[in-house]
Amino acid sequence: ADGKGSARITYFSPNRIVVNVNATDADTLVVNQNYYNGWRAKGDRQKTVTPFNGLISTRIGQDEKEVILYYFPNSFIIGCAITAMSLVAGIIFLIRVKRMQ
Repeated sequence: ADGKGSARITYFSPNRIVVNVNATDADTLVVNQNYYNGWRAKGDRQKTVTPFNGLISTRIGQDEKEVILYYFPNSFIIGCAITAMSLVAGIIFLIRVKRMQ
């Protein structure tokens, strides 16, 4: 964001971006990808992905060489949990019906 170095995208897919970073000082990495809740940065738990003029951004340190951003929304986790619970409930129901016969 402040122009304190350079960045090069080495891998890009709709839900994962790998960026090689050469920062001369702490700065903000801004990637030309629309921001939606669910974008995360791999590695340090303190690292957050925030919107910067509608784009993905994250703070980087001068010693960072690679930043991995990925899209993994909470709604996906909730959906998987609901699906798993529904499958378990369905299996239990089928087992009970089978035993009654």
